[in-house]
Amino acid sequence: MPVSALQVFGGGAPIWTSGVTYALGQEVRSPLDKYQLYTRITAAGSGTTDPMNDAVNYFKPGSVIKSRREIVAVISQGSVNVTVSISPAVVAAKSVLLYTGGTASTYLTGTFVVPMAQIAGGGSSAVFGMPSGFGNGTWQSMWTLLEFN
Repeated sequence: MPVSALQVFGGGAPIWTSGVTYALGQEVRSPLDKYQLYTRITAAGSGTTDPMNDAVNYFKPGSVIKSRREIVAVISQGSVNVTVSISPAVVAAKSVLLYTGGTASTYLTGTFVVPMAQIAGGGSSAVFGMPSGFGNGTWQSMWTLLEFN
């Protein structure tokens, strides 16, 4: 039976095994994806889903950006959240919202506040919000939405 250099010399990312706990940032090889490399992107944990099918917990380095969109969210005084439609919808587990700027707010304590954001509605909307009591006025925040293959 042939033996690989990794088996002889050790090192390299282990082959992912169901039920084994992997640390945040740890690399593993997916047996379902021709032993391609994946990186754990959530806190340490174990699971029963191969990294190829687990975009919530694993990222495949070299993934290609499928789509990029710019979103502007305006939150008015008295509002806490605003929902913005995303059309066409994205795959939430393969997407990320990046804060790119806008008017910021400070609490009465002087703490700097950046709006919160999450992809919702199965990928068809994004919800942006400021904590209650964030101050007076209207705040505009700009975001880049990236969806990966």
